Amino acid sequence: MPQFFWDELFTEKDRNHFITQEEAENRILPRILLPYHVLDYEESEIIELVESHDLVKKGNSSTLKTSCHVIMAASFYDINRYGIVPYALQFSELVRQDPAVRKKWVITMKQVSPLMKQGKFNEQGFNFALEKMGITKSQLSEIIQDQLDRDPNREKIIRNVELFTSQRRRKRS
Repeated sequence: MPQFFWDELFTEKDRNHFITQEEAENRILPRILLPYHVLDYEESEIIELVESHDLVKKGNSSTLKTSCHVIMAASFYDINRYGIVPYALQFSELVRQDPAVRKKWVITMKQVSPLMKQGKFNEQGFNFALEKMGITKSQLSEIIQDQLDRDPNREKIIRNVELFTSQRRRKRS
């Protein structure tokens, strides 16, 4: 059982989801651990901390510039399985922050989304993550397709994928 600095941070129910020593010894582990998907955190505090240690130049931090290769594989999975672009929230915030650069971020999202779908956005990092997970791109694609085929929302998901990844320009009326 992990040692806690603040007991109130995790309830007993939370602790039941932690990996036990026995699971670790018997290698009964998930392939990927994404702690920030289940733990609340303040993005601005993390950015400030990273910048304060000169790990990233001040003002140059962005989730789009992540060095976490697992994110590339997770993005491929998310867009192909659920029809969502994991960075959509960050893009929408960037679009609203400065009207002068709105078009730049809209174009960036339209360029990045198809690359994520194909596993070509930071392809080297994507392939590295898959290799470490012991899975190939085609195996992951088969898993995604099998899950998608059984999903009752399949048509909506496919529509979302096409919306995010189409290269066609829309005509304004």
